Amino acid sequence: MKMVKKQLKEMIRQHYNHPSICFWGLFNELKEQGDNPVEYIKELNAIAHQEDPTRPTTSASNQEGALNFITDHIAWNRYDGWYGATPLRLPHGWMLLIRTIPK
Repeated sequence: MKMVKKQLKEMIRQHYNHPSICFWGLFNELKEQGDNPVEYIKELNAIAHQEDPTRPTTSASNQEGALNFITDHIAWNRYDGWYGATPLRLPHGWMLLIRTIPK
């Protein structure tokens, strides 16, 4: 865990002035099963904001859960029409998301 925090700091410091950096990405399709990463991702999010308060954080998810509400932005990896569901199911996925937004 210490190594990931170190690598995040190094990445941000190395690319801080790069004009193409818009967000700092923290994870891709993590699961909350087993060793739940929610608290750890909260720490990484805080580190990213400490190192660069000018850029938002983002992540990519393909499931519901608390992980989707830690970073400033979330990208959805949806596979409708690829792994069984059809593109017509896409609105259903968005409705599931809307129901999980904390009030």
